[in-house]
Amino acid sequence: MVRTNKNKMGKRLGLLLIAVILVTTSSKAQTKDSEREITLEQAIEMALANNPQINRALLAIDDADELVNIARSEVYPDVISSINYTRNVELPVQFIPENVFDPNGDPNVLVPVSFGTDNNWQGGFTVTQN
Repeated sequence: MVRTNKNKMGKRLGLLLIAVILVTTSSKAQTKDSEREITLEQAIEMALANNPQINRALLAIDDADELVNIARSEVYPDVISSINYTRNVELPVQFIPENVFDPNGDPNVLVPVSFGTDNNWQGGFTVTQN
């Protein structure tokens, strides 16, 4: 029992020592060196700048402005543009029965026919309004 009482006393002394150190160091922060004089106008400006209600109100105004911008953006139409370029090194070949071109031709004989152009450009716009 004596040892546990000594341990408890040691812990209490340690806590008391830590508390004394904390109190003395925090009291040094309140010395005359850290004090400064400010005018009434400066005090009012500091109070207004650090007022949480005013800061929340300013943030609410910013949020409302963003909501107005979002609403305005929904009025404008959506415009989508596209452009496409295709370069055919060799024109595509289709095989068509010979009798399509020559009524006397053999329907079992296929004739190669090329369709298309070497260069193909396509472009377009799509405009939608919600």
